[in-house]
Amino acid sequence: MLKALDSPDLSVSGLKGTAAQLIAQLGMTPEPAATKLAEYLLKNRLPITKETFQSALQWLKAANAAEAGLPIIKSMFIQRLPFVKDVFDALFTQSKGDPFHKLLSAFKQQLQDVGAVTRTAVKLMDVLDSLHIVKQDQLQQNGLQNLVTTWLDPDSTPEMKSGAFSLLQKTGLIPKGITESVFLENLMGGAEARSGMAKNSVIDKLHQGSQLLSGAKSGAFAKVEEIETTIDRIFNGPDHKGANLPADIQSIQRKNISAEKLSPLAFHLLQSAFTEATAKKAISGKMGVNDLIGYLSMDTEQIDESEGKVAELLFQSLNKLPEAQYVRINEKLVLSRVLEAEFQTIDFTDGHSVAH
Repeated sequence: MLKALDSPDLSVSGLKGTAAQLIAQLGMTPEPAATKLAEYLLKNRLPITKETFQSALQWLKAANAAEAGLPIIKSMFIQRLPFVKDVFDALFTQSKGDPFHKLLSAFKQQLQDVGAVTRTAVKLMDVLDSLHIVKQDQLQQNGLQNLVTTWLDPDSTPEMKSGAFSLLQKTGLIPKGITESVFLENLMGGAEARSGMAKNSVIDKLHQGSQLLSGAKSGAFAKVEEIETTIDRIFNGPDHKGANLPADIQSIQRKNISAEKLSPLAFHLLQSAFTEATAKKAISGKMGVNDLIGYLSMDTEQIDESEGKVAELLFQSLNKLPEAQYVRINEKLVLSRVLEAEFQTIDFTDGHSVAH
């Protein structure tokens, strides 16, 4: 015969007193873990039976997660998931912050270490291998863009920027053995060779700024502050009309400006172009970054090769291959961030997202 518990009155005895009443009614030992669970269930107005309370308490103790596990219990109720330990364990593992790609790689490694040859194990390995092949293709498409994004994004830390620049050198997109300043100087010096390659307004503005800096390097213009103001006007001014230099620049008194002072301006120019290119919708933003990559290196074969090299570096990191030990700490941070960005869009509460 079923018997409903008397509904505790929070207004009379408060949360702690009501939790104590609930534990007593359920016939449970009033230990700290049980009290915390009872208070959480009452506070969030979640359904309570003796069976679900006992199960939840056992899972929280086994996972040693009295705090972190409580929201998972709540999710199981709200999403009407099967109230069983396997579901709790799966959600708890995912909530700890381990990226999905790490879980897949660890699972594959366990299967390889055990040497399982059952039909199920063979099928699982086939599925994992196919996922990696599909993902490798996606990483090849997006990896180089993500490195350039990390390098040029104003929100990236100096450590991330330096790691991204170093990785771009390892891919061959940027020549090895040169500093960022030297690369930027060469970019300014090669502005004339890039004439006529503008694909859109962002690249058009980038080229206009490069010409400006190239002229400044040759002693054609004046103070650094005035050049920086002009770069900002190129991107933010309402009267941008093509790649011609602003007329009022010609009247500025000429003065030799060292390449050392111009390099930060060149980076500011690239960042401005990046910010404008990615301010649009996601697809347009990706196309804009591709155009920037084309401006950084006019060698399309080299760009293709660099895309493949990025995917290779990412998979070395993903699978902890021996080659990955030669990657520096700041480079590892960047590779880890790129991998997490690639996998973080999975919504584990939505079947379509998981299937995709």
